[in-house]
Amino acid sequence: MMKKITLMVTLMTISLGYSQSLPFDFSDPIQLMNGDGGAATSLTTDPDNASDDVMQIDGVAAPWDNAQINFAENVDLSDDGNNTMTFRIKPVNGTGSGNHLLKFEDGTTGNTELAFTTTGTDWQNISLDFPAGLGNYGRIVIFTDAGDASAGVSDTYLVDDLAGGTNIAPPPPPEAFLPIDFSDTYELFSGEGAVTSLTTDPDDATDDVMQVTSGGGDWDNAQIIFAQNVNLSDDANNTISFRINPLNGTGSNNHLLKFEQGTTGDAEVAFNTTGTGWQNISLDFPAGLGNYAKMILFTDAGSTGQDTYLVDDFAGATNVVPVEDPEAAPIPSVPNGETYSIYNDTNGYTTVFPVAYSFGTIEGEPDLDPGTGENKALKFNFAFAGWGQGEGGPDDVSAYNYVNFMYWAQPGVPGFQFNMISNNGGVTEHTYEIGTQEAVVTGQWTQVSIPMSYFTNIGFASTHFFQWKCDAFMQVVTDPGTVFFDNLILTQNPLSVNEFDTAQFSAYPNPTNDNWNISSSISINTVVVYDILGKKVMSLSPNQNEIVIDASTINSGMYFAKIASDNGSKTIRLIKE
Repeated sequence: MMKKITLMVTLMTISLGYSQSLPFDFSDPIQLMNGDGGAATSLTTDPDNASDDVMQIDGVAAPWDNAQINFAENVDLSDDGNNTMTFRIKPVNGTGSGNHLLKFEDGTTGNTELAFTTTGTDWQNISLDFPAGLGNYGRIVIFTDAGDASAGVSDTYLVDDLAGGTNIAPPPPPEAFLPIDFSDTYELFSGEGAVTSLTTDPDDATDDVMQVTSGGGDWDNAQIIFAQNVNLSDDANNTISFRINPLNGTGSNNHLLKFEQGTTGDAEVAFNTTGTGWQNISLDFPAGLGNYAKMILFTDAGSTGQDTYLVDDFAGATNVVPVEDPEAAPIPSVPNGETYSIYNDTNGYTTVFPVAYSFGTIEGEPDLDPGTGENKALKFNFAFAGWGQGEGGPDDVSAYNYVNFMYWAQPGVPGFQFNMISNNGGVTEHTYEIGTQEAVVTGQWTQVSIPMSYFTNIGFASTHFFQWKCDAFMQVVTDPGTVFFDNLILTQNPLSVNEFDTAQFSAYPNPTNDNWNISSSISINTVVVYDILGKKVMSLSPNQNEIVIDASTINSGMYFAKIASDNGSKTIRLIKE
């Protein structure tokens, strides 16, 4: 089963999307680099050649404004015979400083960078030969007017044809998580400006420790990516403890422990050491934090001191267990002529939403049915950002009466927003919120069918459908959680639950005016029906494979039936018309 819409997907970091591998010719929207430090980026065409797609960077008068992107496959610069980077750049107005910088980050051997200059306003060919002894890198950064904020200069730059190095497969996923006692090789931090290794305590040959030899730089450090994020959101349990031993007493005694790639921005606490010998450090991080994927130990933070440090026994806080992918979502079956398909699996009808670009951030698009074919779904971690698709429309979808999608939410998710966006002389968003408009169901695929009239009643222009997106729950929560999303289609008639493969149970007709028929391949022990507020409205104990639920005495609306058998329980959604 192939997805009709191909999307940009691999695991995403907090603020940066992943791209295709080098080379970049900027003919694909997923090659657009992200503006940082005040710079703005966009894709455009060369004003002198309308057939040539290029990237535009609008700089600002900041010292390190830049454009950057993470690679889907790291760029390998370890071969000194093949580590020259080439590209073209055009200063549009000639108002910049002419001083620029190309930098690689998130590397196996620390960051590396080379300066370059431009003159005038013509296209200029740049060739930067990086030095020997490098590794591979996950991120590239182009600094526009590097370090020239004091001069108040900025310009707009066009960039094209970025190439060089070789691409390698992404590194294996991390294995380490707190506590860390350095008894396993995968617990070794990587050095950036510092050199790290695993060794034993010279005073205790049975104790494995990490050695960090600082390089004398202001911010040399040792860092690690966790297999399970460290959760600092509980202010009563966000103290990090460890031991450190300055071997020579030649350092600055000024240090820093920092957490990055978090749900609420970076968090750091400074600490000091004195003399030599093992010292116990306990750092109480402040309230209002989230969870974090990276931890960094800055040795002589902001100072030029240099020493060798032994470190051991990192502990504290709690770990966030990664959410396992669910089974693939059931596939809707509706007549081809009655659907406007946006995101779904193949089922004999055509995707008509002309996707031109995506916006925002998702965590990925995993294949949830790898054994028998392909059945992808969007994976959202709303702590990172929301995500959506747009197109060149607007399109007229007024012939369709229902907006349908399915979601799978991890336990504890409070809800999320689904937005229909129209452009009828102005772009407006119109929200249906799972968790407010209807109750959240977790741990299973749940079908949502929303009358189009709901959206038009709150201002959606169905004749000018422009974009859609999912976003975080409107209420402020520490961790909005992970949600999988699939089968977004518009239909003329409501979808019935019995038209989906619901694994063990089916309900029909649904919606109904009088009775629901519940059937199963195994014996049903109990059925408990709740209204949307969670109030129990009826309970039955059939102890058979089929049961009829009399809905004639209850009000119209949405209900949830919890069906239990010897093999477990499942909750399905029922609609009374």
